[in-house]
Amino acid sequence: GGEEFAILIFHENEDTKTPDLIRANINGSTEKVSYTSSLGFTSKEINGKIKKDDLAQLYKEADAALYKSKKEGKNQSTEFNQIRKTLGKVIEV
Repeated sequence: GGEEFAILIFHENEDTKTPDLIRANINGSTEKVSYTSSLGFTSKEINGKIKKDDLAQLYKEADAALYKSKKEGKNQSTEFNQIRKTLGKVIEV
């Protein structure tokens, strides 16, 4: 029913506004169809070289957050760290 893609953003400070800005700018319509987007995102401080395992974990976390957004009505952004806080423990994906 839709396309999924990943965006990797390098940022010096924790940035939780950019995902909502991206989502808001993706929403739109054509003559016959209106469309929205759901976003899942996560963040991690990485010092030095990015490892393949870091990327794999970030992808899994963002994917879990995306499915939470879709499950809860679409057209929203979910941060993986909010899932952790809601559950009251660190979860593994």
